[in-house]
Order: sequence, then structure tokens, then C-alpha cells
Amino acid sequence: MNPDKKFLVELQRQYFNSGSPTELKHRKKALQTLRKILTTDVDELLEAIEADLRRQKGVSHAFEIANAIVEINYYLENLDEWAAPTYVEKTLTSALDTPMIIKESKGVVLLIGPWNYPA
Repeated sequence: MNPDKKFLVELQRQYFNSGSPTELKHRKKALQTLRKILTTDVDELLEAIEADLRRQKGVSHAFEIANAIVEINYYLENLDEWAAPTYVEKTLTSALDTPMIIKESKGVVLLIGPWNYPA
């Protein structure tokens, strides 16, 4: 793995192991911070996209900025429900328990995707 990528993955792993990103309030705060950046720095972001990709600002705003804000709002509205435990049916062996599925973060993933715009 490229040393820069390896460093970034290790940095993210250390952050994950701190326990902070697994807490729902920290996830919400990160989303709110991202939304704030997208709304307050929109002109600067659009200028950068236009310079890098030669894409019109209106197109970039619709496909990059506005779409991301809609998604962030959707996540913030639903995160509590998605993170809540799911109670499951009791069986003979769990009759005295409260069986549930608890959603937990498991670790760090490095995603490397293609970027081919403009073609």
C-alpha cells in the first residue's frame, strides 16, 4: 500500500479506536459540520470544482452540493432510528432474556474509487 494511504488508514484506525466515532452524537456532529461547510463555503467549493473539472457551477451545485445536503439531512433525520436496537422474537432458550440486534461499527475501510469526470 502507498505510504500516504497507509498513514491515512492508520490515522483513521487510531481515531476509530478512541471510541469517539462510534458514539451517535459524534456521528451527528460530523454530519452537521459537513453540512455547515457545504452551505457556508459553497462559492469556494464551486470555484474549486470549476477550476479542477471545468464543470459549470450550476451543474456542480445540483449534483455535488445540493445533493449532498439533501442526503445529510436525510441521515440526520433517520440516524436515531437506524442506530436503535432491533428487538427480535424470543425463543425457548432466550425466554428470560431481551434478545436484540445492536448495530456497532466494526472498523476502518479504505475506499478507492475511480474519478473519470470529465471523460
